[in-house]
Amino acid sequence: MSNAHPSRTLRIVFVVLGVFGLGSFGWIAAGALQSGDCFGCDAWTLLPIPIGVACGAWLGIRAKHPAAVLVLAAASGAAMLFWIQAHDGWWAHRPPAAQAVPASR
Repeated sequence: MSNAHPSRTLRIVFVVLGVFGLGSFGWIAAGALQSGDCFGCDAWTLLPIPIGVACGAWLGIRAKHPAAVLVLAAASGAAMLFWIQAHDGWWAHRPPAAQAVPASR
């Protein structure tokens, strides 16, 4: 790909890839900042999600260089693998029930 401006359609594809990829990484980062399940903590811990979405959109709009396109493709591919693995809402499940430990005599 040359440094010429990409077409409008290609730029929209880049924006979608960026928002999906970096928005997913923001989701993962927000989940890592939580101390419990279901995103039930402070609102500031959710900030990585809109930051990731905004950075992905910005990078998608500005993507002309092949390295930027490669970053968008790699982030989107990694995000797709994450969502395939975590499709059922694994973060919202309760922890498994503890096994009853027999009392020692």
